[in-house]
Amino acid sequence: MTPKRSLIVAALLLVSLAPAAVSSAESVEPTAAAGGVFEKRVEPTAAGGGVFEKRAHPPTAGQLAERAYREALRLEGRGQQEAARQRLGEALDRAPGHRGARLALATLLARRGELGEAKQLLAAGLEAEPRHAAFAKLQARILVAMDAVGQAVALLERAAPPLPADPDHHAFLAALYQRQGRHDRAARLYGQVLQLAPRRATWWMGLGISLEAAGRPEQALAAYRGTQRVGGLDPTSRRFVEERIEGLARAHSVKSPAGSGRRPGAG
Repeated sequence: MTPKRSLIVAALLLVSLAPAAVSSAESVEPTAAAGGVFEKRVEPTAAGGGVFEKRAHPPTAGQLAERAYREALRLEGRGQQEAARQRLGEALDRAPGHRGARLALATLLARRGELGEAKQLLAAGLEAEPRHAAFAKLQARILVAMDAVGQAVALLERAAPPLPADPDHHAFLAALYQRQGRHDRAARLYGQVLQLAPRRATWWMGLGISLEAAGRPEQALAAYRGTQRVGGLDPTSRRFVEERIEGLARAHSVKSPAGSGRRPGAG
């Protein structure tokens, strides 16, 4: 395989390794201990004491939605996907603003290959909350699967949180810049996220790919070696990195830098 072809294949792999934006912890409101709200009422007595009476109010739509959501998570954990899907749908019918239920249902649908329905569900959530990063990341993954990379990039840019708040969001965006051939921008963004999380091997590999494609072989070699220092790549990615280190070292006679120097991709 030629170096150029290897870079393209590795770039596609990076997009597939981008973290799925799934969080099952979000909910609309806390659940009351027994599904309802309790009121204490004191009745005076001749002895001057009081009689305490508990009166249960019917649970609210939000509480019923939360109950359905929690049950859906239990069902999904037991592998009962269809039952989980029904309960998540019930949760959204009762409380359309339940973020956790919307995200969990969209994720379930996407995993089942029902991308159109998942995309529609997330679009409704993003219409209400255009900058909801978790909705945006999952929607972007669906768009990439539909070969709509440009739309995915625009969505991630629009919903981007501050970089320290969600480095994964920006690393995903860097992987898509790379797929578009915007390697200078990808390398710059990879360099920034690596300053926050320097032990992410796939980000070091992504940085190396874009630096090499941008014609900066010495910095690319340093980035690939950074991947080896961190470790943790899958076997396919590890072999790719080893091949690129060997190829760059042989072609350019670059030795491993002895000092700390400037972080690759920072400029």
